[in-house]
Amino acid sequence: MTDLSVTQYNPYNMYQSYGYSYPAFRGATVSNASIPNIPQLRQQPDTVSFSANGQIQTETQKQGLSKGAKWCIGTGVVLGLGALTYILTKGKVGSKQVQQLAEHIDFKQATTYEEAIQFGKTHLGIKDYKGFGEKDLDVINWLNEGFVNVSNKVKGKARMPNIVKYAEQTDDTLQGVDRFKKVMLIDKRTYGNIDLAVQNDIDKIVTIGSNGKMDVLKPDSCSQEDFQSIVHNIRLFITKKNTMTYKEKVRLYENLREYGLNILLERPYKPVSEFGTIYHECWHLLDPKLLSRSMSKSSIDQKIAKTVSDYATSNEGEYIAEVGKRYMEGLPLTKEAVDLYNKLGGFPLPT
Repeated sequence: MTDLSVTQYNPYNMYQSYGYSYPAFRGATVSNASIPNIPQLRQQPDTVSFSANGQIQTETQKQGLSKGAKWCIGTGVVLGLGALTYILTKGKVGSKQVQQLAEHIDFKQATTYEEAIQFGKTHLGIKDYKGFGEKDLDVINWLNEGFVNVSNKVKGKARMPNIVKYAEQTDDTLQGVDRFKKVMLIDKRTYGNIDLAVQNDIDKIVTIGSNGKMDVLKPDSCSQEDFQSIVHNIRLFITKKNTMTYKEKVRLYENLREYGLNILLERPYKPVSEFGTIYHECWHLLDPKLLSRSMSKSSIDQKIAKTVSDYATSNEGEYIAEVGKRYMEGLPLTKEAVDLYNKLGGFPLPT
């Protein structure tokens, strides 16, 4: 039986000094007994597409923030106060840049490193996977499946990266795309050490008492069903993480970040998929106007953008990518959000 009680545990007090108001949440003490019939984090539809232009588009975070202030949005992008996007190269968008892959690709999970690489080259037109090794099979399978989802959604009219580069990025950059060279960067520190990444985020919202009970932060805006799903998967990771697949751990990682941000920013939490990072970066690649977009926060209707995500309020390019990610994850978009997306000339949302 789940046992809930109010607690004063609140590691997010630090946000006061950064201009955030206290989030509306309470701690929930959960007994260590198993919770029956609790759903796993719900997996979202898997399909999407993107297209952007020659450039390096990277997401950065403001320096000097405490680790608690570094919750990553479900896009693989670090949320920092005053997050920036740097366009470092220039190019010109043209229809010839969109690849024509098969209208439908059946994703097949590879059992060897060589098979995974060959799948990407044969079916997705990816020329090289740099920085990967034999032990990174799960990471490549995860990437390939996300790419297949993208291509299938746009019936093969996709823009895949030529190169997927897997490396330990700097503290400022986790993920990004260079549209000119068509390179996608994936952070090895995070996705090559997913157990540590998950544990670090669990530590921000969970304490375990000497009596074995978990003290879990719970925002008032979170439904009991979604809260129990988070609790169930946290407990599964703590007690039986060796039974979890790589994708399940990535899904938990993405959801813990989303959950933590929603505690902080007082937004309703809804489960997200394990492919959010891929969807966001690929949607940059599909954006036909990425190079000409304003980098100013004032260029976006903040009220509308906030209904998509907090990162969507950064600038036009991030708004487009976040709408695409949310669309791919099956999360609702308001009519105003879609109208603004279309007005900005985003890649047509598949129907």
